[in-house]
Amino acid sequence: EGQRASVGASASDMLVVWVGRLSHEKGPDIMMDTLAQLDLAALRIHVVVIGDGPEAGMVSDRKDKQLGGAMHRKRVHLLGTLGQSEVAGWLRAADVLFQPSRGEGLSIAVLEALMTGTVPVSVKAGAQHEVVTPDVGFLVDTSDPKAA
Repeated sequence: EGQRASVGASASDMLVVWVGRLSHEKGPDIMMDTLAQLDLAALRIHVVVIGDGPEAGMVSDRKDKQLGGAMHRKRVHLLGTLGQSEVAGWLRAADVLFQPSRGEGLSIAVLEALMTGTVPVSVKAGAQHEVVTPDVGFLVDTSDPKAA
């Protein structure tokens, strides 16, 4: 509960975590497109973005410009790079791991999420279908942010 409280998320809010390098192939723009379509406040969603990389500036800019209003911006938390134990803590606290990579062999973050009981929402790419089955998570098409 410490992680949830640190970002203002209650136990009844949905906590979505994104973990990875903020680079084009990992799809942070897809994540931002998806978030822009949601009413985060009405849906009681908090999103924690863990990672850094060449697209970090784009994510920060789009958070400020695209998520219309302070209430939405307060629900997206950019944490930067964290240590492995901190990432594990966030995955344990999360309800959902969102991994919209454009291409992925087998995502380590997805495996870590599954080990903590967090539901992965990942891409239909690589070997993801071997571990993200309908009974444990969801696979989506990255070309359609509405699918996520």
